[in-house]
Amino acid sequence: MFGGIFSMFGRSRELQQFDRELRDAGLHPALVPEPVKLTALNLLKEVGPVTDVAYVHASRLLAYCILGPHDFEAVNDATLADQAEARVVAALGTDDGLDTQLVLLALHSGVINPSVIEHFGLEAE
Repeated sequence: MFGGIFSMFGRSRELQQFDRELRDAGLHPALVPEPVKLTALNLLKEVGPVTDVAYVHASRLLAYCILGPHDFEAVNDATLADQAEARVVAALGTDDGLDTQLVLLALHSGVINPSVIEHFGLEAE
């Protein structure tokens, strides 16, 4: 049960917006552990000012990683699924960048879909 300081002040505007964007990307926010969401928000802040577009960008990639390609495409469309897949491919080609960090976050936190792991040959070291 959550209580204490979180119940006194409620969820931050940032977390509320991130939850909305996750839901819009086809992923119920309750399926994403709070530490994963908080880390994703911190990663966004490290890149620069967090805009509405940044929330959408991050939530779509996390939704793709967590739902897997088929379920992501089923709740979005083939174009968004192709874009997310291209982002994962590009992220795997670099050691740094927000997309790379988001994919690694999903992988290391254990929320990544097994089909994404298999499709891209990912492994946690």
